[in-house]
Amino acid sequence: MNANTGNRTLLSDFNDTSQGPLGQIPFSVALGPEGEILTVVLAAGTGSRGALFKINAQNGSRTLLSDFGDASQGPVGEIPFGVALGPNNEILVIDEDVGPDFRGAMFRVDAANGQRTLISDFGVSAQGPLGEDPVNLTLTSSGRMLVIDFSAGEGQTGALFSINPSNGNRTLLSDFSDASKGPLGVSPFGVTTVAPRSPGVLEFGAAGYTVEEIAGGVTIAVTRSNGANGAVSVGYSTSAGTATESADYTFTNGSLNFADGEIQKTFFIPVVDDTDVEGSETVDLQLTNPGGGATLGARDRATLTITDDDMAPTVMCNGLVATIVGTPQSEILTGTAGADVISALDGNDVIRGMGGDDVICGRMGSDQLIGGGGNDQLSGERGDDQLFGEAGNDSLDGGPETDR
Repeated sequence: MNANTGNRTLLSDFNDTSQGPLGQIPFSVALGPEGEILTVVLAAGTGSRGALFKINAQNGSRTLLSDFGDASQGPVGEIPFGVALGPNNEILVIDEDVGPDFRGAMFRVDAANGQRTLISDFGVSAQGPLGEDPVNLTLTSSGRMLVIDFSAGEGQTGALFSINPSNGNRTLLSDFSDASKGPLGVSPFGVTTVAPRSPGVLEFGAAGYTVEEIAGGVTIAVTRSNGANGAVSVGYSTSAGTATESADYTFTNGSLNFADGEIQKTFFIPVVDDTDVEGSETVDLQLTNPGGGATLGARDRATLTITDDDMAPTVMCNGLVATIVGTPQSEILTGTAGADVISALDGNDVIRGMGGDDVICGRMGSDQLIGGGGNDQLSGERGDDQLFGEAGNDSLDGGPETDR
């Protein structure tokens, strides 16, 4: 049902076999641990003793999870009325009439196989005050279960129990025939808890984001969880990690304003598609100054990684593709123990081949080329170069400039 317009959509027809096992009188619903819809159906299962169904929230297909008339799945039931999730996302079902004295009971149902365990028998005084007709239940923020019984209490006009879900022990919380507790009531049937209004927690949707620089930018999500009451705001900003502001990305800051009930906002960070071969670089992201009562979550910082899409150019040396390539700066290039093809670029470089039969090109600048062991080819090319063959049968070509 649309919460704003009241328009209804038929999700699952319990008389339609194409959607799963049939049932009559679906009575109570809850949201399951994996987002599915849990429904107890009074007239379903073996002997029409009731059953718990799982319903796909998208297409309405049904699966019979626990047949309360099937003893192979645990203690049988009579009239399962209510279903709720317990403190550890466990499924709990209340049955109005089960037990030796037909006073009802609370079951735990395994979400995987539908096996039932009796948690609290409302006819056993060792577990607390007796019940009569428990029909509904809900989870409190303290982790206890509230169960409403429309016939319990001193005057048998209804009572509210608090139950420890780990051992099933009951406490009579409110007797609706007891005037000292407030106005009297008759046959209460439903129970729920109202979560305290919370403006929520704001944080990045992920700890890390990645974008290719050719994409031009990336959208960053900020999420709001643990409440969405009221209007809240949060500031955001970028700062340089290994990336350079303006050259690699555009500095971005601002404020995100969430309306009441809004749970996600985004902002955009432009990135620069340069032609430099520079590898991946990072930008630091931060949230600050939450407003409207909201707080920052654990992910108040995140990292944006900009991946480089520029390929290093192919550099040739004496007709071979260089496996080690320098930069336009002056530097020291050192080969491996094997055969290397090493090429400097600009700058006054020192290039050492080490072992193996190496091919070394100096390119621009006044370079020192040292062959090392092996039969090496040394080409100074441009600039005033020094060529040292060292061991092996080496070929030295100084190029057109003055070389030694």
